[in-house]
Amino acid sequence: MINIRLLKLSDYKNISNFIQLENNDFNYFKKLGWAEKQIRIQLEKKNSFSVGIYKNKSLIGFLMGEKINFDEQTSLEIYIIYISKNNRRQKYATKLLEFIEKNKKDMMISKIYLEVAENNISAIDFYKKNEFVFSNLRHNYYIQESKNISAQCYYKNL
Repeated sequence: MINIRLLKLSDYKNISNFIQLENNDFNYFKKLGWAEKQIRIQLEKKNSFSVGIYKNKSLIGFLMGEKINFDEQTSLEIYIIYISKNNRRQKYATKLLEFIEKNKKDMMISKIYLEVAENNISAIDFYKKNEFVFSNLRHNYYIQESKNISAQCYYKNL
């Protein structure tokens, strides 16, 4: 059975254990600065917005971001969407996005923003398939293996 719910600071230990199990695959995010300490800091923020997806009560993925208020609208900036290697290609990441869309009024979210390294083709394809729109390029935003990589920025109106 699949369950999706908002994550809180009290879920940190569970997320930490999950990351340790996924250590080799999660290294991509660690190299971008998303070690366990940063995840804890993110969960502690008042405007943190994180969602976990559970399969048979076990965490199989999560989305981390934060809510940002612009004028009278609230946007969500997504920092990470991560699904365990064994559970990919089963639409779980899409289910996380659908959860946000279905609950947008209760969560008061009208727009989603995100950025992705331009060499992360599978993520770019995923966002395009989920109707995200390219907005701009941040030149040399990431450093990966001593190379500068630009970030593609996307948004989606809800």
